[in-house]
Amino acid sequence: MVKKVSFWLLVALVVVVVVSAGWGIPLKIAFSGRLTDSSGKVITKVNDVTFKLFDSESGGTQLGSAITLSGPRNLPNGIINTTLDVPSNVFQTNDNVWLEVSFTPDGGNLTTLSRQQIVSVPFAYRAEEADKVGGMTTREVINAATSEALAQVPAGLWAKTGDNISNTNTGNVGIGMTRPIAKLHLQVSGTDAYAGLGITSSLDEGKTITINQGTAGKLNFTVPKIIDLMTLDFNTGKVGIGTTTPTSELTLYSPAADASGGMIRQEIGTVSGEHRFLTISRRNLNSLYDWTMAVREGFGPSLDFYRVYRSSENPDFLYSMTLDWNGNVGIGTTEPTAKLHLQVSGTDAYAGLGITSSRAGGKTITINQGTAGKLNFTEPKVIDLMTLDFNTGNVGIGTTSPTHKLDVNGSATIGNQDSPFMVKTFSSVYVPKGGSAQISIGENKTVYGISGFMKSASKSWPNNQWSFFTTNMDYDSSTGKITIYNNSTDSFNANIIVFYN
Repeated sequence: MVKKVSFWLLVALVVVVVVSAGWGIPLKIAFSGRLTDSSGKVITKVNDVTFKLFDSESGGTQLGSAITLSGPRNLPNGIINTTLDVPSNVFQTNDNVWLEVSFTPDGGNLTTLSRQQIVSVPFAYRAEEADKVGGMTTREVINAATSEALAQVPAGLWAKTGDNISNTNTGNVGIGMTRPIAKLHLQVSGTDAYAGLGITSSLDEGKTITINQGTAGKLNFTVPKIIDLMTLDFNTGKVGIGTTTPTSELTLYSPAADASGGMIRQEIGTVSGEHRFLTISRRNLNSLYDWTMAVREGFGPSLDFYRVYRSSENPDFLYSMTLDWNGNVGIGTTEPTAKLHLQVSGTDAYAGLGITSSRAGGKTITINQGTAGKLNFTEPKVIDLMTLDFNTGNVGIGTTSPTHKLDVNGSATIGNQDSPFMVKTFSSVYVPKGGSAQISIGENKTVYGISGFMKSASKSWPNNQWSFFTTNMDYDSSTGKITIYNNSTDSFNANIIVFYN
């Protein structure tokens, strides 16, 4: 449907061209026009086009018969070029002649354009028996009128070469104002989408650049009433893509879900080398610290995260993390070989993987605590839970320096309910001289044997060495406790092994 039609009429100064010496035949009017709709889109196909002449701008009397160009008609670039046969007496007997054009666009309704006045050179017509005025032919009359009109235009400003029109003026050109301050200065009186600079296309969808659409102070790039491409809001300093009301420094708006290309995409013409072509960062202008992320090209592109330290004009980029093409995450390494790959540069207890709790006594898993080649499970500076020593193949529980395949510092239970016996160890059990101490293995157990070593608590025994366990003990199944008796003259510490089920 045609929302608005603009139509321009081109008639060469004198609209009447006599084709022979006799005025008795109809006059020929060369006519050119271009049809566009309200968005600037040209109309390229119409049905019948009808021309009528009237003696007034509205109403009045029709002069002669209507002239109809039968359709359908294709209009290249929306332009109509035709010649109208008009009786000569139309201009001889009427001081004012108005042209009315009506047409039916393809798929639309009949549209009638506003009438346009045809102004003729007064002495271009005379009696039918003559073809000259004052001794001049009609062509000479036209040339004289043209020369007179051109004489009113300053010489040298506009020139036409082929289809090109140029202006040799070295100053500024103003449209809508008299004192331009730029080479091309447009001044509009409102904020309408069609006020300002418009660039249209003869193809299917004409594109239009408009200034101040809707709100003063905005530069909009838009196809009016179809799509908003980009807006520069000089009031707020914000830029909107896909929206005319940006709410942040850069607002990207998509009217519908579309996962095909993403909101931001940059393509490069070569795949060789490394390209940090996407950088997004946020920082305070007074801050020395910043974060940035970039895409690194390789066998498959990787997304790298960097800390940025801006102590000078040449900032330091400190690598932090990588997400590679295979879905691996690397922390401390740009070439992760596992879904989560941690690489540390030292053996500190806090370097590596840490799992903590917000409650008191957070637990931490650390790699390489103290000595390279060890995997430690520890609560740093509190207790060592377990160590896997990959250098010796030993495992330590309660110690970070295991000397056996399984080195337990403390008590241990070995076995299960279905085994012939279970083994439980107790370390550094203190037994006072002439007294006793108790250890617990649980109620209703069957004790197969008790063994161990003891060492003088006062270091009074020879060479202060461990001695084989020789003291008396008994087990009370009702309480699940073993009582250790000390009949010696010195207290001792005992490491005890109990075999039971």
